[in-house]
Amino acid sequence: MNELATKFAARAAASAMSTKRYRHIWTQEQGGVTYGDGVSTWPAVYELSTSATSTALTVKVLIGATDGGGGFTAEVATRWSMAIKRVWSDKAAVSINETTGGTLKTHTRRILFEISWNDANAEYSVQCRPTPGMVGLIASIDSGADNAARRLHVEALGVPSIKAADYDIAWPLWRKTALLRDVDRDAVFHGTPNMLEWGAHDSEAVPHEFGHTIGLPDEYLTTRYNGVAVDAAIYNQQPFGTKSIMNNTVSSRGSTLYPRHFSLIATDFRDLMSTLVKPGGTFGVPTISML
Repeated sequence: MNELATKFAARAAASAMSTKRYRHIWTQEQGGVTYGDGVSTWPAVYELSTSATSTALTVKVLIGATDGGGGFTAEVATRWSMAIKRVWSDKAAVSINETTGGTLKTHTRRILFEISWNDANAEYSVQCRPTPGMVGLIASIDSGADNAARRLHVEALGVPSIKAADYDIAWPLWRKTALLRDVDRDAVFHGTPNMLEWGAHDSEAVPHEFGHTIGLPDEYLTTRYNGVAVDAAIYNQQPFGTKSIMNNTVSSRGSTLYPRHFSLIATDFRDLMSTLVKPGGTFGVPTISML
């Protein structure tokens, strides 16, 4: 092999992608109740891929999906994937220092997400539920026992009490819609009541629920994560009490990603680099920067 061929071979070897699957089991405690059995209920399963010369770390998240009345189709899968990547993909970078033979080198990768629906290795599974939309939300309000109950429902959605007090079941649809247009995400509206049931046409709450598929707990009313007490200033907050994506589920109204949301992936990135990509190196603690 001549010198040029040797260089090309070395370059090809350096650019060869390495992929490793990771599985994390987790629970969260809210109000004294532990959700998830820590074994099979909410396992986060994803594959990390990168090379020695790549500028990206691809996180392929494996999610199962079944029809829960909303009709899981390729169109739904695309809608959910686009909503997730809009919020999560290429929003943060992970960096880690490698020391080899006394030489220090920093490896930085932009974190990109892909979703593999109904992958054979997926363990976290969601049901595709119908999305009732505004008509469904209004119907749920109007089903209240009396005017007082209906107005309390409207106020609970975030409508100022002085406006909620005027709500009348006899109003035409356009007037009810105008009043409710800017309310916070409601499970009835989007059809996404929790992490295991996603609305077929929802693109607002799904990015929040996606956080659970990569091992993140809710940051509202949560007191323990995997049995360990959490920082109350971050996690034990009221719903919609902070801007964090894992508290404020309305992704189009200011919900925010923070470095902590990528910490588990960063830890796994270090393992990938030290075991498959550059097994001869010594790696430090990874850090996350927001893009």
